[in-house]
Amino acid sequence: MKKAFEIFLASVLALGATAGFARSNDQAQALSANGQQRITKEVRHELVMIPQYTIFDNLAYRVDGDTVTLFGQVRNAVIKDEAEKDV
Repeated sequence: MKKAFEIFLASVLALGATAGFARSNDQAQALSANGQQRITKEVRHELVMIPQYTIFDNLAYRVDGDTVTLFGQVRNAVIKDEAEKDV
């Protein structure tokens, strides 16, 4: 009987620890998603604020975690350099 109680107690503790880990993992993913949305918003803002940027330029970007990848075509190298510096 004592052995069965110990097994039961160990399984309850293991399940509780697993549930706590799953909850903290979900919270970390939500914070990560919020951070990525914030970075995406800030990158867009910095790109559209480039003074030489016009409708004839094609700047695009991708955010993967804390890495931002720029791609596209621009009319002159000043816009390219400014985009790299700002982002």
